[in-house]
Amino acid sequence: MSRVTQAIFRGGLLLLALALGAGCATTREPAWSTEFARSTANSFVDGPNSGAGEIVPAVLEAPLDLETAVGEFSPRDDDPLAHAAELQLAALTAEVLKRNPSIEAMAAAWRAASERFPQMIALDDPMFGYMIGPATLNSGSVDTGWMLESSQKIPWPGKRQLRGTVAQAEADVSLHEIEETRQKLAETAALAFLDYFVARRELDLNAENMRQTDKVRQTADNHLRAGRVRLQDVKDAEVELGMLRQRQIELERNYRVAAARINVLMHRSPTHPLPPPADQPADSPDLPATESLQRLALDRRPDLAARAARLRQEEAAVALAAKEFYPDFEFVARYDAFWQPDERDLRPQIGMNLNLPLQRERRRAAVREALARVEKQQAELQSSTDQIQLEVQIAVEEINAAQRSLAGYLQIISDAEQAVESARAAYITAGVDFLRLLESQRKLIANREKHVEALATLHRRRAELERIIGGSTAQSEDAVKQIGWRSVR
Repeated sequence: MSRVTQAIFRGGLLLLALALGAGCATTREPAWSTEFARSTANSFVDGPNSGAGEIVPAVLEAPLDLETAVGEFSPRDDDPLAHAAELQLAALTAEVLKRNPSIEAMAAAWRAASERFPQMIALDDPMFGYMIGPATLNSGSVDTGWMLESSQKIPWPGKRQLRGTVAQAEADVSLHEIEETRQKLAETAALAFLDYFVARRELDLNAENMRQTDKVRQTADNHLRAGRVRLQDVKDAEVELGMLRQRQIELERNYRVAAARINVLMHRSPTHPLPPPADQPADSPDLPATESLQRLALDRRPDLAARAARLRQEEAAVALAAKEFYPDFEFVARYDAFWQPDERDLRPQIGMNLNLPLQRERRRAAVREALARVEKQQAELQSSTDQIQLEVQIAVEEINAAQRSLAGYLQIISDAEQAVESARAAYITAGVDFLRLLESQRKLIANREKHVEALATLHRRRAELERIIGGSTAQSEDAVKQIGWRSVR
């Protein structure tokens, strides 16, 4: 046996012994394996000199210390709200969309899904094989027998492209989910701002009510000194003031909770200081026709686009299942040294293997399953389309009702103010009907609070409508016509 052959044989035995030893050893990972795995993964993803940093620390390193990872909050120097005189909804929404970690989480999910495409269209790794005949090593009659073999699997034409289409559609779903998350966050920011606005306005109204009630108490006290009223009037005024102070505690709590909710949306400490809200939310433009809003919603809703992407994914899965009726190939190249020296021309060999798709009923079932999934996605897409149109109709009706309610409260407040002035004048001049004055003042402040709540409700419905149609309602009818009606199967 030649020295080359002996070296090859010994090397093969050494590799076999190492493999057996690794299989019998304990499963505990050696100290050097973590660093090796990390460096290997980074080198394959980023290249040997990319400098992109490690990509697998979360998997390979020790469990993360949450307290160390989160740390204490420290205000950012570039906080645009730090020196603002008042908090505007547009500025708040922009900050929420920039800071909230939910968007980054969805973006990471999309990046992960997009990396499946190159994996799905790639070929399998080529295979390499080596064999040796142990009985031929010390044989005096034949040469040492050995063989080298290499093979590559090739799927039927079109299979890789369809797998890529399935993966790309899955990535498209994740991309649309990013926009859906952005729109939901914008709606959440608007609702949180309106809660903050209502809490502040109710605090102001309660403070004004306390001042007016204190004036009434002072008037009652003056009448009491003059002997024109009973002590009961003064006591009733003091009870009313006590109730207003108790309500002040509740309103201050609501104000702090609303501010904390806004801060958390911006990924800040709940106690981070905020400027007071604007005196009144910005006016919204008039609504286009309901049919135009429905067209906008069907064209712009990201969840509807995500369902369309899922439908494309299932349609590609049907075509891929149909391709499974065709075989896959495996091309093989071999050098077989088991042939003796006088048969050297027979040593180089090439060939091909292929699977025989004889289990046709299994493949037919896979096609039927894929077709059923397509029908499911089509039905869900149609159901989502109908539901979106209904949501638009309901939102428009609620906005119209909120506008009428807001106008009604303006008239009620005007009448209540006149009733308070009349009762106050009667009490100051004659010292009678003190309870009527207190009741009139209660009704006035209650209707003012309802007016604030009606204003907030109108803007809440506006925010919900913008989420339902996938964007602002300021788009004109001409722009709607340019978009056109997206066909939905």
